Amino acid sequence: MKNKTIPLIFVTLSISFFIFVFYKSQIIHGGIKIEYYSKYYYLAIILNIFSLISFFLKKDFLMKIFIVTLSLVFSLYLVEAYFFLTSFEKKQNRISESKLVEIKKSKLPYDFRSKYEFYRDLKKNDPNFVLSVNPEIFKKQNNKDIFPLSGISYRPTVHGNENGYYTFYLSDRYGFNNHDSDWDKKEIDYLLIGDSFVHGAFVNENDSIAGNLRNKNKNTVINLSYKGNGPLIKFATLREYLDKTKPKKLLWFYFEGNDLYELTDELQNKTLASYLNDDLFSQNLPLKQNIIDELILNEIKKLEKKNFKKFFKLTNVRSLTIEKTVAYPNWEQKISNEFYEIIKKTKNILEKKNIEFYFVYLPEYDRYSKNLGDDKIYNDYGKVINKISNLGVNIIDIHEEVFSDYPDPLALFPFRSDGHYNETGYTLIGKKILNLLNKP
Repeated sequence: MKNKTIPLIFVTLSISFFIFVFYKSQIIHGGIKIEYYSKYYYLAIILNIFSLISFFLKKDFLMKIFIVTLSLVFSLYLVEAYFFLTSFEKKQNRISESKLVEIKKSKLPYDFRSKYEFYRDLKKNDPNFVLSVNPEIFKKQNNKDIFPLSGISYRPTVHGNENGYYTFYLSDRYGFNNHDSDWDKKEIDYLLIGDSFVHGAFVNENDSIAGNLRNKNKNTVINLSYKGNGPLIKFATLREYLDKTKPKKLLWFYFEGNDLYELTDELQNKTLASYLNDDLFSQNLPLKQNIIDELILNEIKKLEKKNFKKFFKLTNVRSLTIEKTVAYPNWEQKISNEFYEIIKKTKNILEKKNIEFYFVYLPEYDRYSKNLGDDKIYNDYGKVINKISNLGVNIIDIHEEVFSDYPDPLALFPFRSDGHYNETGYTLIGKKILNLLNKP
């Protein structure tokens, strides 16, 4: 092998890696995830610098580096192959050490199966079970004929486990978490729009926000929420399904942890952007449920198969090394003009239909787990509240109304750990909402 061959290989590979990182960071994600990709940029720069230095190294030393590099790459793929062949992704149940401590303290039963193991066991007795698939997974698929905004219809749908037990629900005619018969009611008390917190993540249906609203005063509720939904998907969902029901009140749930960040991704999708840019745009999704069912079933089949793309990307190795050693950034929340435009458009739609509009602010775990100086600036909390108020929208501030007054806010999260709320948290939220809405 000639003296320049190895350096040229290093240069080619390092430049290719840099181009790939740039493509993912700037082309695919439009620069909005630059903090996440920064560690890969640093690695690419180091590799490029080394590849240039390699031209000046002695042949014997260079050969040794080349052999070590090949050995390292080979070893990493051996480890990844082990995870791949043993279905590591499906079997592992990643629980933080702090949560494990709290689980042991509680002495409550805990199902340590992974979601996929639970799902597999259910399907042995009932093949109709399906996984809940986030509408957000279709954000990058700009070439799709339709963008689904719900799940599979009339199927028992698996959520997941944060509170020690797995949950599932029977989806309605449009793939949402509702009593299907409620769609036939002449009038609905509450229409809910939100993400996983409102979808009913990780509690039984009766213990969810929707369940508490239904059961306390015998209210009728339609829940159009789904996990992973940001503001634009929520708006699109409302546009598609509002005319299928006649609600008295709309409750729009905003989660401070990621709603504004998710909007930046949603705006990159042509179909979703059309809902914001064209007041007459519609996919007529209620008439396309069969297509939606088929699309999501195909996504579930992908999840059930071994993913060779993830293998070549060393997904499991990275999750245990670089992704763990380099902390994810605290995404800086930016007040988006598009976000307030969505709220204004929602307000206009509801006013024309004489529907009361309530903006429900949901706080995240980190707000209470960290020592904050001024909680009014946390994730633009004060700015969001003030701006929504200035738009003339009713606000229900769950941070102020529930969590800040509770003696131990962390006790409202599963085993005092980061995640969604537990049964007590959801119950208090549902009770507070009803009290505020029923004030004379």
